[in-house]
Amino acid sequence: MPSKLDPYKEIINEKLKLCCSYNSIYKFICKKGYQGKYTILRDYCSLNKLDETKKATIRFEANHGLQAQVN
Repeated sequence: MPSKLDPYKEIINEKLKLCCSYNSIYKFICKKGYQGKYTILRDYCSLNKLDETKKATIRFEANHGLQAQVN
């Protein structure tokens, strides 16, 4: 069974790449005619955003004295 979100997934994925909030994405697609609930969108976004976050948080450890950090 198709989801109410299916016609908007391309738009949602573009907005996620731009780091838009779930609420702003929801308001945007509602203006485009989305009839579904916020929770469906939130669940979809959290699954797709999780993949992006995992890629960005790879840790790198160096031996003591080989690197410096500046804040």
